[in-house]
Amino acid sequence: NTGPITALALQSETLVVFTASAVYVIPGDGFDNTGGGSNYGPPRMISTDVGALSHDTLALTPAGIVFFSRKGWYRLSPGWDLEYIGAKVEDFNSDTWVAAQVVESQHQVRFLSSSRMLVWDYLIGEWSEWTQASGKDLAMWRTYPMLLDSAPKKEQTTFSAVDYAMVVVTGWLKPAQMQGMARLRRMMVLGEYKADHAQALEVGFDYATTYTDAVSMGFQSLTVGNPTQFRHGPSRQRIEAVRAKITIIT
Repeated sequence: NTGPITALALQSETLVVFTASAVYVIPGDGFDNTGGGSNYGPPRMISTDVGALSHDTLALTPAGIVFFSRKGWYRLSPGWDLEYIGAKVEDFNSDTWVAAQVVESQHQVRFLSSSRMLVWDYLIGEWSEWTQASGKDLAMWRTYPMLLDSAPKKEQTTFSAVDYAMVVVTGWLKPAQMQGMARLRRMMVLGEYKADHAQALEVGFDYATTYTDAVSMGFQSLTVGNPTQFRHGPSRQRIEAVRAKITIIT
């Protein structure tokens, strides 16, 4: 017994049934209105290891069904293969996820918790985190992605209300492999000049969720297309892993 049904989905004209610890597919069209035809089934078990915890965290995309399980985020491909896709966002598995929304025009799946929004780009298979607290639900309205908070909010097409142009966070860089020790004497950020701006660098060490070493450098009156180079000597040199958060301030 794998428990009660937690979510249902339809993929490749096949009913997909989820419990908290299993995934089943049930082929067939079922009986018609007159009782003719054949019933659904027989069911086929896809997994007895993971399942969807809630229908609220399930999203049907062109790349398959994405769902949140007890072990993190998974994708069930159109060919019925299960793939673990949540390794890069495991730090957020303890969040309470309340909604999922597919935005096909941007090939994104957006997952909302009370603390943040995670975005999975199913075209390239990459994650990003958006700062969004106290959200209640997600929806599409007249092709616009909507966030339901204390009041509905429509996604904006400009960044006029923010004081930064871009934030880039690298993955964990492990120069001596997992939990090996290495010495990091300096870090260098290489970019391309587009307009006057400043670059703010924050550094994270050894898988910590916080950042240190907040430094910045301004770039003004350069020729468009010229390189921007930013060098920093970190406060710690002996490391297991390091990551950088770069904020472009206009």
